[in-house]
Amino acid sequence: MFKTYKYKLKPNYTQVKCFEQHLGACRYLHNVALEHRICSYRSAKVSISFFDQSKELTQCKKMEGFEWLNDISSEALEGCLKRLDLSFKKFFKGSGFPKWAKKDKYNSFDFRKRIRIKSNKVRLPKIGYVGFYNSRTFEGKIKRVTIIKELKSWYILFCVEQKPVCRIESQDVGIDMGVKHLMTTSNGEHIKNPLFLKVNLKHLRILQRKLARQKKGSNSREKTKWQISKLWQKIRRQRVDYLHKVTTNLCREYTTIYAEDLKLKNMTKSAKGNMENPGRMVKQKSGLNRSLLDSCIAQTLAYLEYKTKFQSGIFLKVNPAYTSQKCSCCGSVNKENRKSQSAFQCTSCSFAENADINAAKNIQASGRSLSTKRRALAHACA
Repeated sequence: MFKTYKYKLKPNYTQVKCFEQHLGACRYLHNVALEHRICSYRSAKVSISFFDQSKELTQCKKMEGFEWLNDISSEALEGCLKRLDLSFKKFFKGSGFPKWAKKDKYNSFDFRKRIRIKSNKVRLPKIGYVGFYNSRTFEGKIKRVTIIKELKSWYILFCVEQKPVCRIESQDVGIDMGVKHLMTTSNGEHIKNPLFLKVNLKHLRILQRKLARQKKGSNSREKTKWQISKLWQKIRRQRVDYLHKVTTNLCREYTTIYAEDLKLKNMTKSAKGNMENPGRMVKQKSGLNRSLLDSCIAQTLAYLEYKTKFQSGIFLKVNPAYTSQKCSCCGSVNKENRKSQSAFQCTSCSFAENADINAAKNIQASGRSLSTKRRALAHACA
């Protein structure tokens, strides 16, 4: 398996200038390569591959006016072309068309070879040894190194190939995702949802209103934009830190985790409607959508999926239909069973339980049934 470790770099002034040169060169190459592909297809209906552009890059380095490309690591330039090629492959599978690289959006470049770590320094091609905060150690083969610029700070990501952790014990759990509680387990545990955006929303609105009144291009406007970026970075870091801690504890405690296969894109659609069919309760739906996105449910499920695999566990998504209306005791399905957001009482057997815990138990039962079917099918195929 591949696992990524992130550290903050401590570059000097010369190394920062070198990072900026690499970033600018990769951004320039991305836009030129994208325009090359677009023009070739429009004019001659010819699709340009990564290998074609890689050969042309080698020739460009020898041309007059492009000698500065030799000062940039060839691995970083080829990595840029590979990322563009991957974007086109995703586009042909149904994703969006590759975008132009903007100065404030394109913020990373890669190295794949000749990486060395010596205590709290890492050697990078064409740059040399750069200091970093070596806060934790790791074992395994380094497959890729990514340099990322976040605001005015630089970070390094080590993509490392590692073996999964072997575990003998087996314990499963079903989890119900929500807004009031981020997760509720079938064992009755509620994991709180901090809603970090909601906590910082008042400050964010003040800064955004201030930005709207300021003159474009002024120093005060740039200062306010910087403050907004810093606040968004704080919110993002709070979320990531909390989600990593919560999901790690769950994956260490349980070997099998069952969760709902939620379609967040459908759940967070706007309720505005159109002129012919105007929507209802638009403001309430907008607030619910903000809370759902603030909960980072999709990110939580992604963390759980890769962490259970790394812990040699199993992560299964089950159909979420009727999990909140079904009685976990007798199996009766009735929308009247859900008395309120938190109360559940079965109309058939009078079983009473917290609604989220009842849903988590139904998810666990569905997951066990799905797991049994998969094992039987695998055994039959073998």
